[in-house]
Amino acid sequence: MKAILLFILAGVWIEYNELPIFPLGFVLVLLWVRPINFKRYKFLILAMVLGFIGTGFSFKIFEQVSYNHQTGKEHYFSKYLFHIGLGTKNITQILSRNTFLLYKDNRHQKEQKLLDNYLRDFVPSYNESNASFSEMRKEYGKIEDMYYIGYIEKVLFPIVPTDLQFVYKVKFVENPSWRTIHFRIAFPKGKLQVFKMEVQDSNVKYKTPNQ
Repeated sequence: MKAILLFILAGVWIEYNELPIFPLGFVLVLLWVRPINFKRYKFLILAMVLGFIGTGFSFKIFEQVSYNHQTGKEHYFSKYLFHIGLGTKNITQILSRNTFLLYKDNRHQKEQKLLDNYLRDFVPSYNESNASFSEMRKEYGKIEDMYYIGYIEKVLFPIVPTDLQFVYKVKFVENPSWRTIHFRIAFPKGKLQVFKMEVQDSNVKYKTPNQ
C-alpha cells in the first residue's frame, strides 16, 4: 500500500501562477525511502521523472484580483485547482516562460470591444490618482496611450470558456518605450469583470501560431 501511495504522489507537481515548482513525490520519496534502491523503486523514480517533465497530477495555486468598478476597490483571493496532465508541460513552461503565443483573429471580437469600452473609463480613472491603482501608477507612471494587439489562449482547469486574456500595447508618460499589459476578464452574470491586469517585463516576447 505504501508503494502504491508513493508511486501516485511521485507523479505530483505543483504550479504557482502557471510556473512549475517541484514534484511533490520527489520530496516524499527522499523523506520516506532512504537509501533509494534503484531496482526496488524504479517505478517510483520513473514517476518522479514523468511528474517533473509534466506527466502526472498537477496541483495548481494562483492568485487573482477582482476590481469593483463602483467602489474602485481591489479584492485579492487565491484559487486551488487539481488536474491530471500528459506531455511535457513543465519543461515547455520553463523553457518558454517569457514567450506568449498571441492570437490576432476575430474569435473574441465581441468580448474585446466590451473591454475597449471599459478601458475608456479605466485610463482616466487610473491617471486621476485613483487609490486602487496607486502601486501600479507609482511604479510605471501615468498611461499615455494603449491599444489592443491580440489575445492569449489560456488553459484553465477546469476550462472556463468565459475566462479570457487580452494583450494591449501600453506607453507610459514617463517611459518612452512601449510595453504590454495583460487583462484577464470574465463575465459573471453576463457582466464584464476585469479580475487581473499585469504589466509585462520588457524581456517578454510574443509569437503567433504560424511562427
